[in-house]
Amino acid sequence: MEVIIICGLIVFLIFGLTAFIGAPYVPTRHTDIQKLLRDELKLDKDDIVLDVGSGDGAVLQEVAKTGAQAVGYEINPFLVLASRWRLRKHAKNVRIKWTNAWTTQPAKRITVIYAFGAGLHLKKIYQLARQQATHQGRSVRLVSYGYKLDTTRDDRLLKEAGPYFLYEIRPDFTEGKA
Repeated sequence: MEVIIICGLIVFLIFGLTAFIGAPYVPTRHTDIQKLLRDELKLDKDDIVLDVGSGDGAVLQEVAKTGAQAVGYEINPFLVLASRWRLRKHAKNVRIKWTNAWTTQPAKRITVIYAFGAGLHLKKIYQLARQQATHQGRSVRLVSYGYKLDTTRDDRLLKEAGPYFLYEIRPDFTEGKA
């Protein structure tokens, strides 16, 4: 009985800690993902989508079906394992990293960043997208699921599509990093 209680406490602490560091695990509706990818993003094989807080891998799976590359950052080890299992058929198009997105170095080439977040996490997501665009020296598209971002005048809201807000985030050349 003690083992069950300890295991339950460990699972609770891991999910609680990851919700404290990042957004809590909230599955994205399957129909919303498909509509976004089909109607708004129009991904192709040259696109690389970064899902910040990739959870169970649902977004990564749909991205992989388009032929685009998908990269997931997830801090919860249980969700990393679950999504790796779920996405084993798409291994050539999907990479899942057990990492904290806020402390990871920018990727080499990302065309779209997908994220769910609220409050302080939105600010971090925006900063991550700006850092990525600056690192690459070109704009990235940022999809915010469910929440509108405060952006600078250099960036722009491309479209509101149902629960999604699609932005173009431009590099910050004033930082001298691009």
